[in-house]
Amino acid sequence: METPQIYSHDRPNYLDPFSVMIVNQKGVLCRLHCPFIVICSYNSEGFLAGKYYRVDMVKLEPAELLYYVISGKNYPHSWFSICLKE
Repeated sequence: METPQIYSHDRPNYLDPFSVMIVNQKGVLCRLHCPFIVICSYNSEGFLAGKYYRVDMVKLEPAELLYYVISGKNYPHSWFSICLKE
């Protein structure tokens, strides 16, 4: 079975350029607004594993994948983990 494509007019409101919906540590769905802090999962393209970075924007492009904009460039969200305050 083929996975359906999500087009911009069908896209759920789980993100906009300056926020993303997340489930926090208490299991509550909430909106996280930019800028927010992420921690790098591994060394790649000048990023150091364990170092913190600031996300200024979020994007669903190219190819409808989630990207974080850090220092003006797009990076796959899978490289990072979001850091939340208790």
